[in-house]
Amino acid sequence: MTDRKQFIESMKAQLDNIDEKISTYEKKMAEANERAASEYADRLDELRNIRADAAESLTEARDKADSEWAEFRDNAERRWNKITEASSDAFARLREGFTG
Repeated sequence: MTDRKQFIESMKAQLDNIDEKISTYEKKMAEANERAASEYADRLDELRNIRADAAESLTEARDKADSEWAEFRDNAERRWNKITEASSDAFARLREGFTG
């Protein structure tokens, strides 16, 4: 992904997706029994932390001057890939808790 605008739009779309999933699981957690809700709360906290990292990365991408973008891009892509992987893993663990 070399185009800055495309990169930022992709990051924003993924953040929106994370927000939507967190909201869905918060609703499910509210319906869960107390013990399960406590476990899900810990997992949701993990996801909120991942989401905060993603938001920080998006802000940094938006704030970089055009002259700094090329150098920043490679690090941002690696960081974003780690965020995406971590959120996918965390959502999978959370989903297993609700279906398992």
